[in-house]
Amino acid sequence: MALYDAADLLARCQAYSNRPTTDAAFDSTFWYNRLTEAQTFWYGEIAAHCPHVLIGAPATLTSVDGGYTFPFGTDVNGYALVPLYVEVYRDSRGYELIATTYDGCDDFVIEADKIRIPRGRTRQFSNGPLVRMVSPPGVISAGSEPTMKPPTDRMLLVWKALDLWATVEGARDPQPYRDQMLDLWRSCLTKWKRQFSTQGMVGSSYPELATWSSWPDITVG
Repeated sequence: MALYDAADLLARCQAYSNRPTTDAAFDSTFWYNRLTEAQTFWYGEIAAHCPHVLIGAPATLTSVDGGYTFPFGTDVNGYALVPLYVEVYRDSRGYELIATTYDGCDDFVIEADKIRIPRGRTRQFSNGPLVRMVSPPGVISAGSEPTMKPPTDRMLLVWKALDLWATVEGARDPQPYRDQMLDLWRSCLTKWKRQFSTQGMVGSSYPELATWSSWPDITVG
């Protein structure tokens, strides 16, 4: 058992709920399901407030319809991937692209699990587009580890799992767990926002934005 791995989080849920490790009412599967729900919840919150804590490495999108759309791929569950947060770049050198409306004059339209080139046009990239995104997490189980970063803040998952247990099962007053969770959340936000205090400032270094109207290889479909 490693610190804040799946087995450790399970043991903490059992300890703070004052339930035995062998428990017919709330077994390990029950707690892993609550931890999975907790991780899904916190991914959404972190992506909204401090996405750079969870953002992945750059990935290249590939069009399957001749350049009209570029899907984000599939998630760990096999569903069409809908990012919780995404940045889109023209190529590996950067040049962040700008979201717009379908009849707008910027770079792409957001369509949940894909981006679309506006105004019925197509686009062929020589080395892109690239995305940096926060993808939804998978399950937590005995054979599947939590992915929330940083691992040292995974007590957020434990407190949320305990809150779900106490609330839904009516097993106990959930407020003490919520108090612990909110105290830790405030601490995490302060820490993350200072750690990534320059996020969102990079774009100011680029006076020229690469919009579709400046692309030499854009075509009308």
